[in-house]
Amino acid sequence: MEKLKPLFYQTFEKYCNDRNYMNLCWDEVIKNYSNKKRFYHNLNHLQHMFNELQEVEDFIESIDSVRLAVFYHDLIYKVTSTENEEQSSEAFEKRISKTRFEHVDLVKEMIIATKFHDKTLNSDSRYFLDSDLAVLGSSSSQYDEYTRLIRKEYQIYPTFLYRRGRLKVLRALLNKPIYQTDYFTSKYEKQAQRNLKRELQTLV
Repeated sequence: MEKLKPLFYQTFEKYCNDRNYMNLCWDEVIKNYSNKKRFYHNLNHLQHMFNELQEVEDFIESIDSVRLAVFYHDLIYKVTSTENEEQSSEAFEKRISKTRFEHVDLVKEMIIATKFHDKTLNSDSRYFLDSDLAVLGSSSSQYDEYTRLIRKEYQIYPTFLYRRGRLKVLRALLNKPIYQTDYFTSKYEKQAQRNLKRELQTLV
């Protein structure tokens, strides 16, 4: 996690000269992603996404836009809400409005796109979205740990309700190719399909 802070400041300071304001923005990110109710959608998730994106930076046109989308896409995350993406997008816009950053609409679109992970024509968005789902193509043991952490985040729901919601998510993911870029498709698609189908069998 020690890499996240310098990356945030390195990105933000290109568009903002106010160190106090940058500190305020960073503190907000840390506070939200460190919430004790977050077992998966936390700082580890952000670091994992950045690790994946590091491999494809040469193909990304606006790396700062993608980095900001990573930092803010789960800023607001409540398991009882259906508007996390919209609220995270609005929170990003509020913070970035006091800087010189210009690609606000693009980042907002990226954040909103994590709601359904629908296919997008924007290349940067595709890499961003694929990095968000990279965990699905991890090893069987890593995937099982991921599902365990997701269940902990939704522990307020009884098993039958969680199973119903999780089945809906899995079927939606399996109803189309999981990844949108050649890089992530080649690296993770087959394993992700296996992981999702295996979990599906445990829930039906």
